[in-house]
Amino acid sequence: MGDSARPCFDHNTLSKIKLDIQSPLVLDILGKRVKEERAALMTKASVIWPNDSVFRYIKEAVIEKGKLAIKHVNKLLDMTQDDYESKINDIENMSPK
Repeated sequence: MGDSARPCFDHNTLSKIKLDIQSPLVLDILGKRVKEERAALMTKASVIWPNDSVFRYIKEAVIEKGKLAIKHVNKLLDMTQDDYESKINDIENMSPK
């Protein structure tokens, strides 16, 4: 086997989209819940986007912050769905059923 090359996806080098976080509420939530992004968020309020960890934790984490935070996060997720829904559907249609 040795040094055989295998395909590898490195999202840090291939993902060029960064989401700049303007909402202090969302930034606080992400800093607490998405541990692998905490250091990056402390230096610059942005994350690679789309980000699986953000999707995974943000909806449940925002509840403790109240109605305004929920509105901010729902808007963010709505914009994401608008931008990526067709791409997600394309991926789903590629897989055999």
